[in-house]
Amino acid sequence: MLVIMSIATAMSFQIFINVGMALGFLPVIGVPLPLMSAGLSAILSTFIAIGFVVGIKMRRFVN
Repeated sequence: MLVIMSIATAMSFQIFINVGMALGFLPVIGVPLPLMSAGLSAILSTFIAIGFVVGIKMRRFVN
């Protein structure tokens, strides 16, 4: 559960920072928007993180 919450928190933080940069409230630091970035490394790391979450969720309720 701790891994899932940390991944969700990291993705929420990225979304918050990116939207703040787009609206002009925060300085531009180059944080990509998860699942919307054109960069391969950003989307690959996001997909790997989502894979970890799905894998943990599937194995959690196995008897």
